[in-house]
Amino acid sequence: MSLRFTEKDYQELCARRDNLARVAQSEAPKRPKRGRARVETAAPVVGQQKRACPLDQIFAILRLSPEREHKFHPTRKFRFDYAFLDSKLAIEYEGIFSAKSRHTTVTGYMRDAEKYNEAMLLGWRVLRITADMIPDSRAIDYITRAVTRGGNGQTD
Repeated sequence: MSLRFTEKDYQELCARRDNLARVAQSEAPKRPKRGRARVETAAPVVGQQKRACPLDQIFAILRLSPEREHKFHPTRKFRFDYAFLDSKLAIEYEGIFSAKSRHTTVTGYMRDAEKYNEAMLLGWRVLRITADMIPDSRAIDYITRAVTRGGNGQTD
């Protein structure tokens, strides 16, 4: 899959990004700002089916098909959440808001730092996306800019 876009492709991606942002803002649930209620809404219920990653919907709208769970390191078991192999672009969804997340522990954070350093040394670019970047379309903007040439938003 080639990641080179024409100006028309880029304008279409931007229009889809803006449309997704409007939908996300109108459908976003209101979260409590403090206290136990916020923790309970963020934590998954035991036995509840695992929800799909919000980035799957973004990729579908942008008509992008990254490889999921790509093992990028020759000797370690490191995997990227999403990877565009031909451009060595990886996208990691940092699930820091869920109850069972390795990102919420010191050890998990340190292993993630090691993983990102190894990726950089192997020539990968890594975008780190968090849940708060999705409703206001920052995630879509970062992804759109990264898949265009040079990641600077320019198409050619």
